[in-house]
Amino acid sequence: MKRNPLRTWLPYAFAAIVAPLIAAWPQRAQAANLYWDGADTTLDADGGTGTWTTANAWDTAATGGTDASWTSSPADSANFGGVAGTVTVSAATTVAGITFTTTGYTIAGAGPLTLSTSTIATGTNDATISAILA
Repeated sequence: MKRNPLRTWLPYAFAAIVAPLIAAWPQRAQAANLYWDGADTTLDADGGTGTWTTANAWDTAATGGTDASWTSSPADSANFGGVAGTVTVSAATTVAGITFTTTGYTIAGAGPLTLSTSTIATGTNDATISAILA
């Protein structure tokens, strides 16, 4: 029985064409756990007062992290530690969760601040959220 040559090389040719297209397909950004760095520019997330924007007011770790920008889609998780302060939500922002590891933070501003989950964790820490929640 004679083999059809198309059956031999066609699957490989198809894979050679499709594989690079799949690899080049834009990937969805991953949500991150970000740590509030306020107006500070050190590598540690020292907290403090500042404005919650998409700029580099965030770090990728509580200590030794790198500067990071806020992403609302997919929503990042916000961690507030270090020195407490007032954080002003300056524009519509979506957050996956909020964790306070220091007492005394105030989250204020017109925002609104949209929670994509219902997680706000304070542990034994007191915090105030006066920003508009959506």
